[in-house]
Amino acid sequence: GIWSLQLRQPLIRPAAIYAYRSTVSHVAASDALRQDARQSLLTNMIVTLGHLHFAAASLEASRIATNSAEQMLNLNQRQLRAGNGTRREIAEAQIDLARARQQIADAKLEQASQEAVWQQITGDSNAHLQPLPSSLAERLPTPEGDMSVLLALASEKQPALRAAREEREAARLDIRRAFSEHLPSLDLTASRSFSESNTENTIDNTFLTNRIDLQLTLPLFSGGATQARVRQSAAKLRQAEARLDGGLAKTRAQIARSLAGLSLNREQAASSRAAADAAKINLRSAELGMVAGTATLADKVNAEAAQAIAERDQVRANIEALINWCQLQQALGQLDEDSLRILMSLL
Repeated sequence: GIWSLQLRQPLIRPAAIYAYRSTVSHVAASDALRQDARQSLLTNMIVTLGHLHFAAASLEASRIATNSAEQMLNLNQRQLRAGNGTRREIAEAQIDLARARQQIADAKLEQASQEAVWQQITGDSNAHLQPLPSSLAERLPTPEGDMSVLLALASEKQPALRAAREEREAARLDIRRAFSEHLPSLDLTASRSFSESNTENTIDNTFLTNRIDLQLTLPLFSGGATQARVRQSAAKLRQAEARLDGGLAKTRAQIARSLAGLSLNREQAASSRAAADAAKINLRSAELGMVAGTATLADKVNAEAAQAIAERDQVRANIEALINWCQLQQALGQLDEDSLRILMSLL
């Protein structure tokens, strides 16, 4: 009988080493992209909540405007019957009423649309809205440092940029893996063989052979396949570097845009809050004036509409500030559980 057993242990395989390191970079990039998708989901949730808040505020303002328009129309009709009004005033009041009713329809449509988005994201049809603090925009924390500091922070923390860097590293390793096809490889082999032979002169001769070898393999010719893979990997590296450069430029623009928007929203929120406070005072004055006989129903109706519009604008400024803040946190790679805890403490 004859049998043979051979074991092979690779010692130096440059292609396998670079393939392993490239796989590690790809895994790290995938993990970073998963974190980026999670941050995008959080941003979408907060943006949708903001739009729901604004839709609710717009709907309330439209209802108040509709009620005001109906009262003005009734007032103009009574004045016309009393000989103190004109048909033009009635026509203008009818136009205002139609416009207010259309605003109600638009607000309801927007609210239904955002509720559908919220349900698609969370699976819950009810967003359970809570009143927004009037000073929300001013209380949102702003990161410290100039653009270079913020961009360095984003480059380190932002998952999308981390993924781009890992993809670039993987592309570099792929070039080395492709080029390593030109390099030799070294294997350790161990073998054992057994054979028996019977001849006219020998009976029951047995041979047992044990061997341990080092095998060096040197590629001589690959037909151009290795060079083609090297060029292909080099092209992928240039693509990865371009994606990283584009991501950095996009991040810089997003940080600048969010900071500018947040500053503007804070000014708008302060102005809207002052306008809302003034509208409340005007409404109270109109109500007292009607009791004293120094104000008319038209003054009260107009004050109610002005207050509703000011409160709606205040909600819009706070919501836009919240959205800009979330987009800034996402650009910096800091939209995580800590950011949500800060946000919930403000709300």
